[in-house]
This record gives sequence, C-alpha cells and structure tokens, in this order.
Amino acid sequence: MGRKDPRRPVPIDEESAAQFARLGVAVPEELIDRQVDVFEVWDINRRSVELFLALATQWRTAVLGGGLEPSRLVFLGLDYAAADTLLPVRRSARRRRLLDDLRVMEAAALEAFGETAGAA
Repeated sequence: MGRKDPRRPVPIDEESAAQFARLGVAVPEELIDRQVDVFEVWDINRRSVELFLALATQWRTAVLGGGLEPSRLVFLGLDYAAADTLLPVRRSARRRRLLDDLRVMEAAALEAFGETAGAA
C-alpha cells in the first residue's frame, strides 16, 4: 500500500526495526529508513491536520480478492460518523471549512494508498 513499485520492499523506520529486533527478527540495514520526515503546518491549517490525525483509526476498509488471487485490504474512505463527534457545532463556517479540508486530505491519502484512479 502506497508503494510506487510493489517489487521493492517498504523501508522500515528505526523504531519498527527495534521492535523487530526485540522479537528476534533481524532487519537488514539497507531496509532501515533513518530519515526523519518533518514538515511545517501553518497555523491556519493546524486544526484540520489535527482532525485528520485524530481520525487515523477511522478508515472504512474492505477486503478484496481471495480464491486464486491474494486478498488485499482496500481503503474506502474515512468514517464521517466518527468525524462528526470531533467537529465543532453544526452549521458553522468553521465546521464546513474543517470538513472541506478533511475531504482534501482524505482524497490525497487514498491516492497515496493507491486506491484512486490518480494513483501511480
């Protein structure tokens, strides 16, 4: 999911590599990604990003495949009922802006997961 080339292994961050090591599984050094992804969020977007991150476990999914082909997990979109509990008062301009921002981030995430036509 999210890989440009499914033939290449996904890099593993240092924390995950340490967890594997505690389980007795050695991760080859070349698979450990030691880069730290840092990006700035403008103050005007902070609440929208916090909402998106708060919904990280609220993705609707489905399992496709089976039979002769391997099954795969597909991300369908965010559960907006869960989002509703985190949003401010109904019918407010702030609520509408947060929902609009959330939809933009959801669409970008689905593209990154490879679930939309725009995916590479």
